[in-house]
Parts: sequence; C-alpha cells; structure tokens
Amino acid sequence: MKRTLGTLDIFSLASGAMISSGLFILPAIVYPLAGPGIIISYLLAALLVIPAVFAKTELATAMPKAGGDYFFVDRSMGPFFGTFAGFAAWFSLSLKSAFAILGIGIVLAPHFSNSPEMVKIIATGFALFFCILNIVSVEHTSILQIALVI
Repeated sequence: MKRTLGTLDIFSLASGAMISSGLFILPAIVYPLAGPGIIISYLLAALLVIPAVFAKTELATAMPKAGGDYFFVDRSMGPFFGTFAGFAAWFSLSLKSAFAILGIGIVLAPHFSNSPEMVKIIATGFALFFCILNIVSVEHTSILQIALVI
C-alpha cells in the first residue's frame, strides 16, 4: 500500500471520532442518567485502556505494516484468530460510526424540524455522504476530518 496520509491526517482521523462521539455525544446522553459518576467512569476507562495502548504501540513499532489489529493477531495467533479480530474490529467501527451518525442527527434535528423522523433522515443523509466521500478518497476524508477537528 502506498502511504499518502501524514501525521496530521492520521491524528485527525483517529481523534476526530473519539472527540465527537466520546466527548460530546455520549456524555450528553448519559449524564442525565449517571450524573457526576460519568467523570469517574471516564477516568476508570482511561486507566483500563493504558495497557492496551502500550501493547499496540509496541506491536506497531515491531511490525510497521498496514492492517492494524488484524495484522498483529494474524501474525501472532494465526489466520483463524486474525480473521476473527478483523471482523471484530470492523463490527466495533461500524457501531462507533452508527453512534456518531446518530449523534449528528440528534444535534442537527432541532435546527430543521421538531419531527422525530428528521433525526433518521439527517443521519441517513450524513451516512451516505461519508460513505461516498470514503469511496472517492481517504485523502479527501482526511481533509474534512482535519477541518472538523480544528
């Protein structure tokens, strides 16, 4: 694979999804139910993810190839577990993307109408837009993501 994305592109693609859904949408939905306990939840989750971040950093340094989790698991545990890891990563990203798209619909719906169906229409429109943008070029996607992160 030809590497055409730079550090800012990768940073924006990775952090943009986390910032939008993890820091803006999820707390707005959960805070009325959990209250201030949500802060403790975020701190506990941060502590629990640190070992995984260190392990992934070490693996990425040892095996600098495209493929991420799939490649690491495939190389260390074989193709069966690599395939499972690939599907699990895809499923996880699909759910995260669906959550972010729903959040976009929830945020924008009050500006257009009070209809509950408007959330679905807006979310579907953005999902189609992002699918087409990703099909056209990841470079174009990264340009949009940089603008959104900034």
